[in-house]
Amino acid sequence: MRVPLLAMIAALACALPAHAQPAAPGCADDRTRWAGPPGGCLALTSYGPARAEVLIVVLHGDVSGGGPARYHRALAERIATTLPGTRVVALVRPGYPDGEGRVSDGQLHGRQDHYTAENVAIVAGAVAALRTATGARRVVAVGHSGGAATSALLLALHPGTLDAAALIACPCQIFAWRHSIGARPWTRSTDPEAVADRVPAGARVAALTGRNDVNTRPAFGAGYTARLAARGVAARFAEVPGAEHNDVVTLMWDHGFADTLRWLVGDQAPAPARRR
Repeated sequence: MRVPLLAMIAALACALPAHAQPAAPGCADDRTRWAGPPGGCLALTSYGPARAEVLIVVLHGDVSGGGPARYHRALAERIATTLPGTRVVALVRPGYPDGEGRVSDGQLHGRQDHYTAENVAIVAGAVAALRTATGARRVVAVGHSGGAATSALLLALHPGTLDAAALIACPCQIFAWRHSIGARPWTRSTDPEAVADRVPAGARVAALTGRNDVNTRPAFGAGYTARLAARGVAARFAEVPGAEHNDVVTLMWDHGFADTLRWLVGDQAPAPARRR
């Protein structure tokens, strides 16, 4: 009796309509907490109006010490307060948990070597869905560390997804970065520097790194933006005095980050880059 029963179950499964197939849990039916298609859906926390001319997407770093990815919510909330009327979304990068029972789709690879084309494509799909949902005319990414590298890769690999990006403590030259910290090379990830020539000429890019950052050293952001600027891209770099890798996120506000945001959004002419 076992074989006919299995055959019956298989036949019934094949007869189910396509819409009856399960989607990613919570993704398709809760757009206030997820963005992207099933199979490429990212957890999120949002601030500001549901419909807005400007969408700002905040991407966290690698959180390599473990634990959920949620520290970037405070940054997103502060941006929403600084630029009222904008929609600000703190996205949880592929494979990461958010501490509230949600886990974004994608491969985490043990929080190592995961700036892959596949993961970047998942983020691009989520951002595109958010642009459509909000009706935004302009989309800006604000990424810290690994989130900054992801933002740079979005500009290059998925042109049109972003209009501008703030790259905070960016390992924008991955191979040089890995060598500088005495770590093994990454082989799955795409190096933002290697695809820098594919960043659209009309993009705006602001990179800033703490002067005391011994992880993603200032040279990596400075070298990357210099390469963009040489092609005519509006790119600028600034050091944040006294800031290390993680505290740059809080200290940068004392050194003009609000003005940098307004420039990226397009509300003012570019201010001269500061290097203190």
